[in-house]
Amino acid sequence: MKLAIAVVLALSGVPADDKQDLSKAVQKFVGAASYAFKGETKMDSPLGNLPQQVPALEGSWEKEMGLRATLGDRGEFFRQGDKFFVKQAGGEWQRLEDAQAPPAEGARPRGGRGFMQRMVRNLKAPHEEVQDVSKGFKALKKEEKREAVGEKECTVYGGELTEEGVKDSPLGKMLGQFGGAANATLSGSAKAWVDGEGNLLKYEVSNRASLEFQGNPIEFSLVRTTSLTDVGKARVEVPDGVKKLLEDAPKEKPKTETPGKDEKK
Repeated sequence: MKLAIAVVLALSGVPADDKQDLSKAVQKFVGAASYAFKGETKMDSPLGNLPQQVPALEGSWEKEMGLRATLGDRGEFFRQGDKFFVKQAGGEWQRLEDAQAPPAEGARPRGGRGFMQRMVRNLKAPHEEVQDVSKGFKALKKEEKREAVGEKECTVYGGELTEEGVKDSPLGKMLGQFGGAANATLSGSAKAWVDGEGNLLKYEVSNRASLEFQGNPIEFSLVRTTSLTDVGKARVEVPDGVKKLLEDAPKEKPKTETPGKDEKK
């Protein structure tokens, strides 16, 4: 089995050791009970109504508690299993399905709820996202020069993403939500920083899209960098407002069997 894997990697142009070293670091991180993270996204767009920089996404995840994060000064969200809660700036905690995005100053509200629901539901925790990234490499190369992340010297792995890897990337998903992915030419690459003890400390996904908008060719680029800290040490506290919503949630009624037609009453 190991020989078969080595042959596949050799034929694909990916050095087996590089792929295996990165895979070990990713799996080590994915298996952690908790961690803290900060994700920064920079977007370059010719359209004036799109933000040039998305607010930082910062938070923690704990296996037994869930995911809690803030989106700059715009608000906060919490996820536990398949339940999503949001707290917009100056507001109270709400179930995601009940939340309505406030309109920007001077703008009329349109589609705010649907956009917010799609955005929050499509957000992945880093341990989920990094698995997609690591699987999406077309080719992988270990860079000769090491780089520091904080006080740790790291080996840097990087390479181009496959077509599927690009579609699963942040910009690919964003365009897909608005029906633009089919008409766009997408490309992407990714990097990962691993320290001497085999710990994944940072990863980055870069995307570029070319498409036509109202008959004009335009290009977007998006770079998302996620830093990982306190692996195995971070703790997540369920907000009081979310606790109340969970307590007030209607209990599911036990299912009762309906007698079949052939059964005698």
